[in-house]
Amino acid sequence: MREAIESVLNQPCKDLELICVDDGSPDNSGNICDEYARKDERVKVIHKENEGVAVARNVGMNASKGQWIAFLDSDDKWVNGFYIKEVNDLLQGPGKAYAFKYIKGDEKLNPVAYPCGKANNSSELKQISPFQKMCWQVIYNKSDLEKYNIIFVPGLKYCEDNLFVSNAIHCVDVVHIDRDILIYRNNPTSAMNTKMMWKDKIIPAVKGRMFYEQRFSDVPKLAKMNRACAFGGIYEHIVFSFREGRTILQMEQDLKEAELFDMYQNYQKYDLPDDIELKFEKYFKNKKLFYIKCRFEEFFKGIYRKIKN
Repeated sequence: MREAIESVLNQPCKDLELICVDDGSPDNSGNICDEYARKDERVKVIHKENEGVAVARNVGMNASKGQWIAFLDSDDKWVNGFYIKEVNDLLQGPGKAYAFKYIKGDEKLNPVAYPCGKANNSSELKQISPFQKMCWQVIYNKSDLEKYNIIFVPGLKYCEDNLFVSNAIHCVDVVHIDRDILIYRNNPTSAMNTKMMWKDKIIPAVKGRMFYEQRFSDVPKLAKMNRACAFGGIYEHIVFSFREGRTILQMEQDLKEAELFDMYQNYQKYDLPDDIELKFEKYFKNKKLFYIKCRFEEFFKGIYRKIKN
């Protein structure tokens, strides 16, 4: 926590505000934030009951008074000397967001890898899978987020930052900057590194996409993108289920429990891209044959993996 706070306050360019959201933390984090707020007027602390990281970030965004917004988790830190006058002068908007590189660190934040921000230019960044994007990798113009009503999906515990970025960068022009913004702590106990069933990743992402699809009903481009991604996720759920040996009934029960079954069953009612609609048509034409095909594919992949090893 102290490393994160000091990494921001000690940046060369001092024209910033730091909003610390204490999301009902049971440890001493809230007191540490208050300590820095007493010493530096740029620090503002918000204490609230625990509602999850998505709501905490939304609260922080709403409280911000600056033109630009960046996110930083309490176990990471900004790179020394990142926020200099030249970087501040680069920020021009609205209508633009700025994507930076980052450094992977170990548990003590010693640099161990340089992923180069996952993309070399703004075009590549927009094409990356939503599961590759990090909200703290981009600096956003607050007026753009407000204009398009972009927030984190409340209650979503996995991939909430990926979905946020996916929508935010489709609203504006993205400028990729060849500069590292932070050191990401590789924490074995974090949500990023926790082993999860594929369905525990895909289904929340689908529900998050439909949250945005409804939220962006007056922004056709964003609504259509999220709808397509949601149905793409449902299709992935079908394929992964069958490859894992789950039956059609078990797969459909997962969707019923997630309140996604009606979408799945009535896909024809939705305006979908041709390629996704075609996938569903082939599946519903003969579910049993599709199931057998997935099982055979997984069987032969297993043989290939054994031969390869």
